Amino acid sequence: MSAAPLEDQRLRGLDALKGIAIVLVVAIHAAPSHAPAYTEHVVNGIARLAVPLFLIISGFLVGSRRPSRAKLRLYFRKFLRLHLFYGALYWILEPLRGLEYAPITLKGVLMHFAGASYAGQFYLFVLPQLYFVLAFLVPERLWGSTRLLLGSLSLSAGTVALLTWSIEAPGADALQRVLARLGNASLFLWLFPFCLGLWVGERSASSPRTTLGAAFCVLLLLLAPSAAAFDWPATVGAIAGVPYARWSIGIGATLLAFALPWASRNLRLPHVSALGRESFGIFVFNPVILSVLQGQFGAATNVSESMLSTAVTLAVAFPLTRVLRKRIPFAFP
Repeated sequence: MSAAPLEDQRLRGLDALKGIAIVLVVAIHAAPSHAPAYTEHVVNGIARLAVPLFLIISGFLVGSRRPSRAKLRLYFRKFLRLHLFYGALYWILEPLRGLEYAPITLKGVLMHFAGASYAGQFYLFVLPQLYFVLAFLVPERLWGSTRLLLGSLSLSAGTVALLTWSIEAPGADALQRVLARLGNASLFLWLFPFCLGLWVGERSASSPRTTLGAAFCVLLLLLAPSAAAFDWPATVGAIAGVPYARWSIGIGATLLAFALPWASRNLRLPHVSALGRESFGIFVFNPVILSVLQGQFGAATNVSESMLSTAVTLAVAFPLTRVLRKRIPFAFP
């Protein structure tokens, strides 16, 4: 029996992938301080596939379901509202994170609502930009087009190349600080995974249904973490704050994107899918939960403590998100 059309079903495979991705996001935030190999290959390798995967899935859903331009404008307003809402929430909760309130200045306010005022906020900072570009700037005939994909790839590759060059550039320290913030909180790196998902989503009706096609997609899902785990060829992983500007992460994310049509229909992990359905709330709440845990018990110093912190954070954030979604639905997409 052929699968139902994309628009007629919830794609539980995407929920499963989001569930895996949100575990990786929490694992990044709960990273141990004394495990260099784990930090190199997992925290700055495999786990860094999570955020581009979220953006690929967002683009995939746009490409496969073709929302109207008005709907995309609604997405832009909704995620802008959520960015401001959670930015304000983390401002209020700063004492729980062991921080003191800074004097309120115009610069301080603007920086707080920029891309890196708390772990993960740049994701909410980038989403409104992406939906703004698609809803207001890109003609509808170019949605999912190869030209848009190649243009976004050129922008992303150019950013990585610029960051790589900045390592040896005169005055590199100051330049790296500027580029680090731009690289993590702008369209420069993030337009490509979104457009890649959009491009694949446009073509999702022709996803492989043969045994050979399914085996190939499973192989891509297995190769993606391996590709991301090692920094090949050497890129800019050494620049603090720009772990995503690595060719290995881009290659791993691209492999995941091409497996998405098959995975969206065929990946069956019920409990992980339930976690994925609440991934947005877990994404925004896990930093403050981890801060409270660290304040009570100290930061993780080894892999075992990191895994325990990750598990406890998920165990708290998952039911919290489910309850809050019912009580304050305007705070969730």
